[in-house]
Amino acid sequence: MLKAKSQPDVFYTYFTDLPQVLDNDGAADITAYVNDKTVPALKDIDPNVLGSLKQDGKLYGLPTSNYTMGLLINRKLFKDAGLNPDAPPRTWDEVRAAAKKIAALGNGVAGFGEYSAGNTGGWHFTAQMYSLGGDVVDASGKKAAFNTDLGKQVAKNLHAMRWEDDSMGKTQLLGRGDLQKQIATDKLGMFLAAPDDIAYMVQQLGAKYENFGMGPIPGGKNTLAGGNNYMIKKGISGDKIKAAIAWLTFKNLTVGKGQFDWARTKADGLPVGIPQPNFWLNGSKTEDDAARVQHATMPVENFKTFMDNPVAGKNEPPKAQEVYKVLDNVMSGILTNKDADVDKLLSTAEAQVNQVLAHQ
Repeated sequence: MLKAKSQPDVFYTYFTDLPQVLDNDGAADITAYVNDKTVPALKDIDPNVLGSLKQDGKLYGLPTSNYTMGLLINRKLFKDAGLNPDAPPRTWDEVRAAAKKIAALGNGVAGFGEYSAGNTGGWHFTAQMYSLGGDVVDASGKKAAFNTDLGKQVAKNLHAMRWEDDSMGKTQLLGRGDLQKQIATDKLGMFLAAPDDIAYMVQQLGAKYENFGMGPIPGGKNTLAGGNNYMIKKGISGDKIKAAIAWLTFKNLTVGKGQFDWARTKADGLPVGIPQPNFWLNGSKTEDDAARVQHATMPVENFKTFMDNPVAGKNEPPKAQEVYKVLDNVMSGILTNKDADVDKLLSTAEAQVNQVLAHQ
């Protein structure tokens, strides 16, 4: 649609789509139309979320949701293993220790789960690198940055959990959806996830909200961030742009209205109380948080550690899916081969990612 200039006047984009849209000259510069009169809560929107929609100081869209990854836990298994579900692990050493205790419950239960297929392994390897303050691609966007001491630390820790501790389960080469099924059926203690996984598991897999808890990503230096936005087609009239901004403001950017009308959401039988989307700051955050608690359909205190300890979100790397595909090989190598050569896996992946980045 972008290439044919046939996209709708108001169109959906993902958090990282701005460069592609601008390459196709597809989005209107709406900077002059967005202010505290047209978007009254503008000053209370997280600048990091708005930043994903800006280039060279110009604004090209408005956000609808955001997420950052944290540590999702199965509260029942934590209790069964003698761990405190209200205090999820905050370091990777603590994750490893807790995973051992949970796996010791037996009966096919794994302590910690990881992806290693369908580009999801590379996605989670990136999240772990960010959590320790590392990068997958350097600041120039032209070179791989994971074949480092931090990259080796991530890889060796996972290898040790899989093969020395036997705390990650025998079944590997898992992709999106597999870990959710395991944790929803009390077969997995914890994995890295975004809060929307919780609603998915209750609505689609028949789990119970009270069985889940969440803490910030272990390490806590940075976390992988994402989200959803709407952009406005370049070339449409000023009146249409104003109408689009008015609609998007009501629907997505007003506390107590549209998607943030939690009383209505509850009446519609939909979940209320999941920590995100929550891109609000200041007074808007206070008001919205209180309304979520008032109308909650789940025990919001289970996510308190995650809410009270926000970690700075960091965008996906350039060429993300191609980079993740390469890094899947690192994750699958670590998790399926007891004799995996971590240095070789990382150096091979580094060369392949450099090749991907050279063709931008």
